[in-house]
Amino acid sequence: MNLKLKALSLSLLAAVAASAFTVISASATTGGHFTSEVAHVTLTGTETPLEEHVTDLVIGGFTGINCTETSYTATTPLQAKTVDSLTVTPTYKKCETPAGKPDEVEWRMNGCDYVFTIGKSAANEDNTVDISCPVGAVIEVLHPSCTIKIPPQNGLKGVAYTKVTELGVHALTVDVTISGITTHFEAGPCVFLGTKRTAQLLGSFTLRGTNTNNEPVGITATGSDGT
Repeated sequence: MNLKLKALSLSLLAAVAASAFTVISASATTGGHFTSEVAHVTLTGTETPLEEHVTDLVIGGFTGINCTETSYTATTPLQAKTVDSLTVTPTYKKCETPAGKPDEVEWRMNGCDYVFTIGKSAANEDNTVDISCPVGAVIEVLHPSCTIKIPPQNGLKGVAYTKVTELGVHALTVDVTISGITTHFEAGPCVFLGTKRTAQLLGSFTLRGTNTNNEPVGITATGSDGT
């Protein structure tokens, strides 16, 4: 009798485990995701189109800031070709106010990254990005008149993905019209405009992948509806 009960218990456990595996697998393949041709791909991004090459930080009621040399880097996992998010590190250079001097604004990421995710459709501008930072860190934009701090925040909308083909492989253009970014003004006359303002980040860049031999490999973005 005990042997029969034990066998039945093992059968039930096996059935539950198989069911759980099916749920995990389905979740991993039906959500929005990024796919590279091979695992462990290095991604580098440059702004597009190159002749414009501008990233804009527009802060409500305040002079905008634009950067004319922005680059991006990311790396996919060692053993995964498909991931549900992509952590991208930007580097902002040649930043200034519209009537200012080149390099008058310094943009410090301080270890913070952008974490991109895909919802229903990759082409939908409602795809989201999180600003992820180490504990206690914030992004700092050092303007001549004040310091602008951008803390960690989640679910910022305004990202769309387009698959393009370059050198026979797929690359990924990322169009950014992110709104609702919380910023804080500190240390300067800007604080008289209010210490908390909402900003918008505008730009477009293309991510290109290379393998460990520095050979081009493709990357794509797919929404949960398959587009």
